[in-house]
Amino acid sequence: MKYLLFFLAGTLLPFNLGYAQEDALGFLGLTFAPAFENGSSQNFKLPLMLEGGAENHDLTTGITFFSDLTRLSNQFNNNSDFLQSPEQYLFSYISLHNDYTVMNWSLLHLTSGFELGHRGFLNSVDNDLKYSLYAAFRVGLRWFFAAKWRFRVNFQLPLSLYSHNIRNLFFYQAMTELTFDPVGPILNPQPGTALYSIGVQYESFSYSNQSVGFSGFFYAPYLKISLLY
Repeated sequence: MKYLLFFLAGTLLPFNLGYAQEDALGFLGLTFAPAFENGSSQNFKLPLMLEGGAENHDLTTGITFFSDLTRLSNQFNNNSDFLQSPEQYLFSYISLHNDYTVMNWSLLHLTSGFELGHRGFLNSVDNDLKYSLYAAFRVGLRWFFAAKWRFRVNFQLPLSLYSHNIRNLFFYQAMTELTFDPVGPILNPQPGTALYSIGVQYESFSYSNQSVGFSGFFYAPYLKISLLY
């Protein structure tokens, strides 16, 4: 399943973005979104992402290669020494999402889509390798309330496809975001410019490992810049 996710990430994204750029107007951006995560622990995080879309945002695609570049060594070595009891740390090696506009009221878009990804868990209690490979249903709303501004909300409910050292896993994710395009129009951003965003991500989770149960809630304010090509 892990290799299947990498295969999908490597094939679906180029297909979607290629369609957007060759057959219609579209955009592709290299995205950095430093965030300060609060909740069961407090950590600075720096994800690395690619984001793109077709004309009028009818289809948008995103790939997160790593959810936090600052803690790769801890992730790969399953090292939770930086955590204090009873802190938690969540991370992802890769995730891929697609969102489609299913209803359009002029500048208000209702979206639906899916996400495939990896979700890893570190806690201060044990050093067992814990992760889940999941598929998620996504629903969202985008409001292009001015030529250069976009507001969006998104909610997703993942379903675990495979879990390692985890039982009774449940988690959901949500976000709100405000984006500014200094050049415009934001419905069809121009290559060579950048999109600037401010937002908040939310995540709630619970799971058990052997006889121990874990749960937590995180919220992470972030700044984001997408360099468009």
